[in-house]
Amino acid sequence: MRHEQRYINDPMNPDERLTVLKQEWLARRRTGQACELWDVRGGADAVCGFTVLWVPEEHVFWAFTAGQAPTWYFSPFSRELAFQLLADGETHHYLTRLEGYVPISCRGARTTEMPLRPMG
Repeated sequence: MRHEQRYINDPMNPDERLTVLKQEWLARRRTGQACELWDVRGGADAVCGFTVLWVPEEHVFWAFTAGQAPTWYFSPFSRELAFQLLADGETHHYLTRLEGYVPISCRGARTTEMPLRPMG
């Protein structure tokens, strides 16, 4: 359990980030989800950049930024609009940060009994 808490909540160095992104991407591919990895504004290693794991089937994405904890967000928008909002730096205005969201790689397939809960 301690590893899962570290995996979800703490800032990560670039090597750790690649490992957990790959783990989550593979777990989602095994469940049949067509997730994508995006580098926005230069990626997580750039100032004000993001590396994002987009999961269109759930309308969620996992955003990584330099020196900050990775964060899951809900986006009701299309792929194109979600990407544009990230590129414009509008995550806090239009995208909902999720509290208590546990990625598939930590819990298995998502069920309808486990709803997403927005923060705030």
